[in-house]
Amino acid sequence: MPKFLRKSLSELADQIIGARTYSVDRNFPPELAPYEDSWDDLLENLEYLKEKLGADRYVQLVDMARQAKHHFDAGHVAGGINWEIKLGARLMQDMERLVGGKQPVAYPTELYRWGLTAAKPTQH
Repeated sequence: MPKFLRKSLSELADQIIGARTYSVDRNFPPELAPYEDSWDDLLENLEYLKEKLGADRYVQLVDMARQAKHHFDAGHVAGGINWEIKLGARLMQDMERLVGGKQPVAYPTELYRWGLTAAKPTQH
């Protein structure tokens, strides 16, 4: 069970924004889960909201979250604010848009591995 259970897509979008913001420098506030735990929490909340997201959008968001974390991890190894961290942040912006049923726009198109047409939002 996630530390902070998200019960709506709006709350999930808020979690994505928070994770993106604090993952840049891994400086998570003490009241939130630390860096590694926050990513686990995000994946668990995606699973919890799978029905509201729909199967295709859920699979895409899980893959995007894992890819974003990969970018953040690679960026932290390199040090400083670098291209990998920026890619992770941009991918999470697209995750936020996808949760809201919007077209992704931030992540570079030439690196995009997912369909560019957002799934129709599931009614909730």
